[in-house]
Amino acid sequence: MAKAQVTSIEHLKDAKEQNAKQNSLLDKAEMKSDNKWSIPRLELLAAVVSVRLLNSVRAALHVPESKPATCWIDSKCVLSWLTTTNMLPTFVRNRVTEIRNKKRTIQVRPIEGEYS
Repeated sequence: MAKAQVTSIEHLKDAKEQNAKQNSLLDKAEMKSDNKWSIPRLELLAAVVSVRLLNSVRAALHVPESKPATCWIDSKCVLSWLTTTNMLPTFVRNRVTEIRNKKRTIQVRPIEGEYS
């Protein structure tokens, strides 16, 4: 059975300091796949992993929710799901709802240009 891999990299930087050192953290999850996972759904899972990791890091470092945090996503499909008002399939809707519930404390933005 094939495995799908979801990776999220978190960069931490103090916005107050101009030349602050950035720290990188990495989270990787593997899951068995029976080929029912489409690429957009895997990208959605990567976005959920990223938001969860960002919340865990903030909690571990005692960063208040009032401090801004940004989750950069390179999937146009996921970004579309996050902004649509249309009814979504249950699997997608549940994960989109989880991300949307964190939007008070985490900004979700697209990666644009050559980095996408």
